[in-house]
Amino acid sequence: MALTRAFLAAKLHNPDESKALYAVAATLETQLGALLTAYFQTHAVARAAASALARE
Repeated sequence: MALTRAFLAAKLHNPDESKALYAVAATLETQLGALLTAYFQTHAVARAAASALARE
C-alpha cells in the first residue's frame, strides 16, 4: 500500500522518481516470482517424498 501511494505521488510530481519506483516494483515482482517458484517446488518435492514414504 505504501509503495502504491509513493508511486502515485511521485507520478504526479516527478517523472524521474516515477521511473525509479517502476524499477523497484519490477525488481520486487521478479524476486517474488522466484521466491514463489522455489516455495512451490520445495513443497512439491516434500509432498512427493512423503507420498513415497507412505507407500513403503
